[in-house]
Amino acid sequence: SGTGSPPAGGKTAAGDEVLQPTLRIKLLLSGPYRPEINAIATASKNWFNTVDGFADAGGSAISSVVVELPKKVPALKYLLVPAVPLAAVSVALVPVLVGVLIVGLPFFLPFLAVIAAFGASVGAIGGGFYLST
Repeated sequence: SGTGSPPAGGKTAAGDEVLQPTLRIKLLLSGPYRPEINAIATASKNWFNTVDGFADAGGSAISSVVVELPKKVPALKYLLVPAVPLAAVSVALVPVLVGVLIVGLPFFLPFLAVIAAFGASVGAIGGGFYLST
């Protein structure tokens, strides 16, 4: 053990571990994809190109709302402060509301049908009066 090499256990006399050499292989795959993989890759490229197109087209609209509108109406920037917690709470409550609808919809469906029928009746009568005058 006087040669300076670590013992067979992989630890030196000071207790430090010696890293064993590793073999690393790099592979370069070339050639066409299988048809199903090519279809998925093409669909994903088309999807990202479409999303990028919408983002580029919507960039001017977003910048007009975020940059230009506060310059025209300075009081709107103060409405952003209370809107952030309200938006966060509404996003957090969406799963709760969906769960309530899934569980409660069978129970509330008769009431919703009655309300929808009443609304349709009032709309039809009001539309009739509106069109007759």
